[in-house]
Amino acid sequence: MACATLKRHLDWDTLPGLAPRQAKRRRFVPFTAVASRQKETASVFQDAAPKLTPEFIASSVCHEVRLLQRRKQLPPFSLNSPPSSPTSASTSGAESSNSSTPLFTFKQVNMICERMVREREDELRQHYDKVLNDKLAEQYDAFVRFTQDQIHRRFANEAAPSYCS
Repeated sequence: MACATLKRHLDWDTLPGLAPRQAKRRRFVPFTAVASRQKETASVFQDAAPKLTPEFIASSVCHEVRLLQRRKQLPPFSLNSPPSSPTSASTSGAESSNSSTPLFTFKQVNMICERMVREREDELRQHYDKVLNDKLAEQYDAFVRFTQDQIHRRFANEAAPSYCS
């Protein structure tokens, strides 16, 4: 039994964009114009993880406060109540009321958490950028040494170059 197959030419394929989307990968279409990089990011890890939104931080803080209140590690208080002034607490004279008043409002805690998360993200990004750059420099040095070694071996094995060869 003989079997023959024919290869379809690209012209017979449907043009990209005119055919409905398929589950398969699209055919590689090289760019006709040179694409220039418009914005060079300072960090490779800039968009590696999704950003923490203020709403997410607020819900996490609120959830953590509720957990601590359930465990009786944090006295119950309203999350939106402003902290009492130091003068009103000192005039009351009761130490029990001083311990039950919150030190920060919920908004202040959110702002503190946002700033701490932002600072930690920046530190991690700088650390990983440094590690990545160190590894790339190490890899480049190894490549240069390998290339130089190959060149030296090639010329060491051969006789001195002459005009006749």
